Amino acid sequence: GALPEDMLASLRKVFAPEALFWKEHRYNSLSKCMSEDVGYFSYTHKLEEVPCQTSLDVAIRHILDVAKTSFPELKEARFAEWWAHCRPHASGHQMHFDSD
Repeated sequence: GALPEDMLASLRKVFAPEALFWKEHRYNSLSKCMSEDVGYFSYTHKLEEVPCQTSLDVAIRHILDVAKTSFPELKEARFAEWWAHCRPHASGHQMHFDSD
């Protein structure tokens, strides 16, 4: 895979179904704490040349470094977009097309 096992294990812990991330975002349909006023959303992650402070920082930089080997133009990237879902496997994924 693209991520080393220790990095993947860290992210699995952060985004586990019982993790605080879901309750804090009122987004976890599995624990019935999803709010009607919170829809699907994503984060814009700044790609700065500063030390990584979180496991997500480390993972995003790692993925960027791996991708740069095939797409050298990514050296110009300044932002990464990320999102996470926690819902039953068979619930599917809503299709969307970005407008920008």
